[in-house]
Amino acid sequence: CEYWQLYRSSGSSTNNASVTLKWNAASPCGPGGYVSSPLDIRVAQLVGTTWTNRGNTAVTGSAPAGTVTSATVPTFTTANSLFTLGSATAANTLPVVFGDVRAYEKNDGVQIDWSNLTEKDVALYTIERSANGRDFSAIGTQLPTSNRDDKASYSGFDATPVQGVNYYRIKAEETTGKIVYSKVLSVNLGNSNAGLRLYPNPVTGHQVTISMTDLKRGTYNLQVVNVSGQEIFKKAINNPTGNLTQTLDLPTTVKAGMYHLVVTGQDYREMKTFIIQ
Repeated sequence: CEYWQLYRSSGSSTNNASVTLKWNAASPCGPGGYVSSPLDIRVAQLVGTTWTNRGNTAVTGSAPAGTVTSATVPTFTTANSLFTLGSATAANTLPVVFGDVRAYEKNDGVQIDWSNLTEKDVALYTIERSANGRDFSAIGTQLPTSNRDDKASYSGFDATPVQGVNYYRIKAEETTGKIVYSKVLSVNLGNSNAGLRLYPNPVTGHQVTISMTDLKRGTYNLQVVNVSGQEIFKKAINNPTGNLTQTLDLPTTVKAGMYHLVVTGQDYREMKTFIIQ
């Protein structure tokens, strides 16, 4: 959700630095403001898996909007580059900070992984799914495991995704009733036959058939090379519908052995290996 990843543009990683962060009422983590006591705000740095207090040497503004500057940060490296707002007291109800949120195809379903970098006062996590990216419904819940203001990681699994594009997000409900959403992720479970097929394999003779299914419309360049990378055949074909089956006549001088068919198009490249007997 709301954290900053800072990198040193010059100088040694052992040189000290200070960090200034800002806040306002338009937080992307939820409606309304979350700072009520600016003097208690601190800069926090993620060192390993622990958020470390980097202090407060200067504060500007007020509760609706302002800035806070840390004390000297001694470990300003690429590995410790995440910073966020912390609080010295319970006066400031700071938002959930989502870390890595991932969704990907796994075992005929979709795996959803996420982390909360500052888990505290969380009542419930809900995995939500949508078929159109707008209307979400719950497909699973998990209780928090930490709530100690440190990093906590979770996983969930959608065993019944819809065919096509699935949209996922994580809803975090805090004990105060505040709700924070993660970013929305999409996973496309398209036609399992989509892509490029080559047959028969092994090839008897000098004819090989390719089948394109659910690819982008347009021109594709075909190239056959031997195991040494020498080109023995090339051809450009037009796929006006995205679905095309075509037989290729390879040169009769091609000897038995292993070959690679390389197909390239707009934002597309795929290679198939086949054997000529």
